[in-house]
Amino acid sequence: MRNFSEYSGHYPEFELSRDNGVAHLRFNTNGGPWIWSARAHRELVAVMRDLDDDRENRVLVLSSAGPNWVEGIDLASFRGIAWDEMTWEAKRYFRAMLDLEIPVIAAVRGRCTIHAEIPLMSDIVLATPDAIFGDSAHLPRNVVPGDGTHIIWSALLGPNRSRSLLFGESFIGAEEARSVGMIAEIVPAESILERAFEHAHRIASKPSVVARNTRTALIRPLRQAIEDGLAMGLALQGAAYSNQPHRGEVPVDPDRK
Repeated sequence: MRNFSEYSGHYPEFELSRDNGVAHLRFNTNGGPWIWSARAHRELVAVMRDLDDDRENRVLVLSSAGPNWVEGIDLASFRGIAWDEMTWEAKRYFRAMLDLEIPVIAAVRGRCTIHAEIPLMSDIVLATPDAIFGDSAHLPRNVVPGDGTHIIWSALLGPNRSRSLLFGESFIGAEEARSVGMIAEIVPAESILERAFEHAHRIASKPSVVARNTRTALIRPLRQAIEDGLAMGLALQGAAYSNQPHRGEVPVDPDRK
């Protein structure tokens, strides 16, 4: 097990800090808005396991640099990676996030339509009034949403609403997201992190075993759903890729909300 000083500066895309047991993971690319890349896909496993292994961490806050949760995808970084390796990494990063015993709070700003499952798997999700949720990373780019997307949206919205969202290539605003239970609160951008840390420090003041065991109990249904359906979904996504050159999908349109 590494201590915080050893791993906190080790990951270029994961800026880490800690205050009184509350760890803060800020996703970024070179200090600016976060771009989803092959490196992020691979290293998310390691950073989550480092955080989980460190017993000094009592609560985790997730946020992202820039006006949106993810600004785009670096498609070029994925070229040449075998689908077997992508499948292996995807299974590991979902498990690493769901195995995390400490409670997780996410502060989401702006567009959250690329790998929205990362913040939406948190225990408390806060969002700014301009937040938009959905999936622009799969069907709009002729990609099967089988990398866990199919499971997370069904868990959040139910089977019919999630199918409509994904096939319809549609999005959900902050007010609707709160009304259907996807997020807990809508908070102005200038105070969303402050609110996230209020929740975090309140939970961190609880006995560690209480916070950890509560998280373990409450996350269990989602863990079971991922174990049941992730491998199949990844296989279906990979089968569709076999009909075209790997990573040959349509780029994300940054202007599409």
